[in-house]
Amino acid sequence: MTLFQREIASDIEERSRAIFVIERVYFTNRYSLTNEHKDVVLLHTIPMLYSIWEGFVQRGFNLYIDYLNRQGINHGTLNKSILLSYTEKRFPQFKQYPDNKDKRIAFIEGLIRCFSEDKVDIPSYVDTKSNVGLEELNGLLSSYSLEEFPPRYKEYNHPKPALDKILRDFLKDRNNIAHGGNISSSERVTHEVFEKYKNLVLFLMYETEERFTQGITQASHLVSLGK
Repeated sequence: MTLFQREIASDIEERSRAIFVIERVYFTNRYSLTNEHKDVVLLHTIPMLYSIWEGFVQRGFNLYIDYLNRQGINHGTLNKSILLSYTEKRFPQFKQYPDNKDKRIAFIEGLIRCFSEDKVDIPSYVDTKSNVGLEELNGLLSSYSLEEFPPRYKEYNHPKPALDKILRDFLKDRNNIAHGGNISSSERVTHEVFEKYKNLVLFLMYETEERFTQGITQASHLVSLGK
């Protein structure tokens, strides 16, 4: 088992424990709360779950990038999808070319230095846009030449809600609550609602871990074996 695999397994274990602590606190009647207080507190279990999910995405890709950087990969052998993501992340000037001549010269000089380096050093910053839906998740996976999730996948298939739909509902409910509203159905957050999103987060963490592991096994970060 690689250092990366140990680190991400530990991260998932820690986040899973946090989820089950939240569940025990709010759904086992261990604490004496009035119904009014309970309703308020339960409502915010959804943003808590989302923060665990987004935190995992950030941490997971940070760890995977660290793994790639430890491999000593040079620019010529790096998978082209990763090379593109790496270059655009390191040089935002590609997306907004400088008007100033001196800045353009500095940009070109930076490119020359970058591609003369012996190995790539991918910036670890991961932009989740505070809204990790299926499109954003697949965008990150694609950027690092990892397998994407189809809209319908495993247990998230007909006749149950598709993966893209339940994740979209999760984000919608989280955003509504985080901005002072209520969940989309205007119902209370019940154990059933919490369970639905808890299972989604656990499912996605383990499935995303599997994609990282598959990428390592298949060396999909290399141009000869990658996409």
